[in-house]
Amino acid sequence: MAVLVQPAFLPLLPLSVDHSAGHYRARVLHVRISSFSTRDLDAARQFLNHNLQLTYSAGFLLQFITSRDSKLLIARDSDSGVIIGVVAGKLARSIADHRICHGHVMVLAVGEQYRRSGIGRILLQKLETTMRTSVTSGIKTSFLQVAHTNYGAIKFYEHQGYIIERRDKGYYQGKADALVMRKQSTPATR
Repeated sequence: MAVLVQPAFLPLLPLSVDHSAGHYRARVLHVRISSFSTRDLDAARQFLNHNLQLTYSAGFLLQFITSRDSKLLIARDSDSGVIIGVVAGKLARSIADHRICHGHVMVLAVGEQYRRSGIGRILLQKLETTMRTSVTSGIKTSFLQVAHTNYGAIKFYEHQGYIIERRDKGYYQGKADALVMRKQSTPATR
């Protein structure tokens, strides 16, 4: 399936394979990325709870509307309007002087049938760009946590320039460990 993101991104060209017939089929998927709003609350919560092993509350998602330092982006299939991906992050402030210095990628989820199509990469890049350009001084790094057993996600983040920094024991509800991964930011272009 080819992914066309409107309006700012170039199309990607992943193909679906029909192994029984030995044919390659390309399906164009028109993707619209938009900011999160209250009308998206239930659908975004259901999407995240279905596609991730954690449960997200409405309160957790509402912070991305009420805080100017937070951002949640939704990718939708333009034809059906169905949510196919979500990314959320916030700007982290220095304890010493309260200046924004880091971007924290809090959630990234792509629907199972849309994985490996480039949607996760596009959402992550869009969030990183938004965080980088939203403050005058820019951010120095972006960081995230990922379950230490989620090898596919770890590899994905490594391909996006993230490096494993440390392991946080019991990060996920006191049960599973998380790897903290960090990426140096490139200077913002306005």
